[in-house]
Amino acid sequence: MTPLYNPKEYLLCKRASKIKIGDIVIANTKTYGKIVKMVKEIDYKNRTCWLQGINPNSISSKEIGEIAFKDIEWIVIFPIRNKLKRELGIKRGR
Repeated sequence: MTPLYNPKEYLLCKRASKIKIGDIVIANTKTYGKIVKMVKEIDYKNRTCWLQGINPNSISSKEIGEIAFKDIEWIVIFPIRNKLKRELGIKRGR
């Protein structure tokens, strides 16, 4: 989900339980696999939501389609930037 997060950053996440508009989530899709997107709309009655990217070149919400709540796996809390990774002693490949 560039430019918000860089591909080499780790993301600290929590299990998705209560989803709200504006959350950055990791969803599992049949077509695209795991994706990181922002929650755009929520349909509580059907337990689905629409996701969107912030990059103009990202996959559109129309292409992704509705996502069932059960396919939202994680809510992103914050990224672990390279400087913090060094401070924590996190090495590549872990």
